[in-house]
Amino acid sequence: SNLGGLLNRQGKQSEGEELLRKAVEIQTRVLGAEHPETARSMSSHAYVLRDLGKPAEAEALYRKALPIQRRRLGVHHPDTLHTIISLATFLQSRGQWTEAESLDRELLEVRQRVLGEDHRSTLRAMTDLASVLWSQDKHVESVSLYRKAREAQRRVQGPTHRDTLRSTGSLAGLLLDLAKWSEAEPLAREALDGRRSTLPPGHADIASSLSTLGGILTLKGEPTEAEPLLREALEIRRKVLAAGHWHTANTQSLLGQCLLAQGRHADAEPLLLEAHHSLTAHPGTPPARIHQTLDRLIRLYDAWQKPDQATEWRKKLEELKPGD
Repeated sequence: SNLGGLLNRQGKQSEGEELLRKAVEIQTRVLGAEHPETARSMSSHAYVLRDLGKPAEAEALYRKALPIQRRRLGVHHPDTLHTIISLATFLQSRGQWTEAESLDRELLEVRQRVLGEDHRSTLRAMTDLASVLWSQDKHVESVSLYRKAREAQRRVQGPTHRDTLRSTGSLAGLLLDLAKWSEAEPLAREALDGRRSTLPPGHADIASSLSTLGGILTLKGEPTEAEPLLREALEIRRKVLAAGHWHTANTQSLLGQCLLAQGRHADAEPLLLEAHHSLTAHPGTPPARIHQTLDRLIRLYDAWQKPDQATEWRKKLEELKPGD
């Protein structure tokens, strides 16, 4: 089991998956299906299956392992908490936000009770919950949690700690969604400056801050300043994220919006169309990102004086149910 996990961390997922599968089979036969060590191997196996793009198998194993760990170890045991975190992250990536929220709330309550309000793991659990709330457009509670976590992280871990910068950048992105640009911009610049000074060039977190700041500048009426930031973000995300990832598609959509603001309709169109395709294809895309891209496509064709295309995309937007 340990060797399988090591091979996965070394990028040898297929070899690791085979060893973990055998470990689960042997432990089930020798120790029993309800043994904590068997459940630990199931959880590790699920993690590798997730990375290999086998979500159905991964979910089944997570759901088998967690009840065993709850019964045999209790919710406070590190193995149980590890599986809760992994399953919540998995569910969020699959767009199953309601159940992910429930697990994240449980995790935060345990962390607060056992470790205290200001422990690093508690604050990380708080931002995990804030993220899943954001994906469901539960903005008020999400903003409150991000503010609370960021304040504590700045005090306990320092303003340039990676966790602090992640909370700062996420809060900036949420405020951008809420059109609070004057508050969002200094936070986005703080996150970007901190990440550029502490992370290697081309890091995914840098791309996140570039994308947020580019979106803010576009909406402030400064699209020419936003464009190089968004292009850099898109280049990084295409290199470091899997093909079709919704984060990459969201940056494409923001760049399309930026070009639309400059009147460059022909340049904006392919970016927005490709973004819409990728966003709708990815199960973990927050619905708000699809709505935003549809709105940008409608505004593109209105500005380009192509009423037939604008009407087509308006129908697509209207067909989406509230909350889809």
